[in-house]
Amino acid sequence: MSIDQELPPELLEKKLPYIKVITCFNDDEDDQYINCQTPKSSQYLIPKILSCPPAPKKPKRVSSCSSCKRKLIDEFNFFDEQEEIESFFRFVDVNSTKKRRRCLV
Repeated sequence: MSIDQELPPELLEKKLPYIKVITCFNDDEDDQYINCQTPKSSQYLIPKILSCPPAPKKPKRVSSCSSCKRKLIDEFNFFDEQEEIESFFRFVDVNSTKKRRRCLV
């Protein structure tokens, strides 16, 4: 990489396209804004709202049953293996009663 602060010759040769600039102001004070005006005909105006739209409503929930929570628990039988779950927690309780030693550094 060069340390030179000069632009390479390829960049100097490139030319940008000419942009034509049109101004709205004339030399006459009376005709100063003759070219730049906001359209005021009825087709360009924002129509007036005669009444407010209704408030948005929450979508209705589609429920297949009246008390789904209770039926889902019974349907999936989450706690069929009650004895297995209790034995797991007994095992965890027995192992957690060990006295832990702290490491002193």
